[in-house]
Amino acid sequence: MSDTHALVVAPDGTSRYFVESGADRCFASIGKRVATWRSSHVETWSSLSVAARAQAAKLIPALATSDDLRDFKMFWWADLTPVGGPVLGPFDMRDDALIEEKAWLLQHNLPESQIA
Repeated sequence: MSDTHALVVAPDGTSRYFVESGADRCFASIGKRVATWRSSHVETWSSLSVAARAQAAKLIPALATSDDLRDFKMFWWADLTPVGGPVLGPFDMRDDALIEEKAWLLQHNLPESQIA
């Protein structure tokens, strides 16, 4: 996975950025840091939020009806619900989920988190 950096500056001067490999120090030096947070998450099933699990269950009906989720626990999911996006997955490899998470965020111009 190559390093990617993206910066979006809104008309009011606020900014949001996407970085890989710890380059966030570079963007943080541009102005006063008010808050920094992840806008999305790549998790296994057991770590997904309730909202993400519900959305994933719509993708894969067996998730909603199965009492035995062992088949799904080892997969990775890209949870973009904090920015109003979808849950992507399942992915066999964490790196595949990270690639899709990054692609979605960049394609949608780094949407603002809906979580304050």
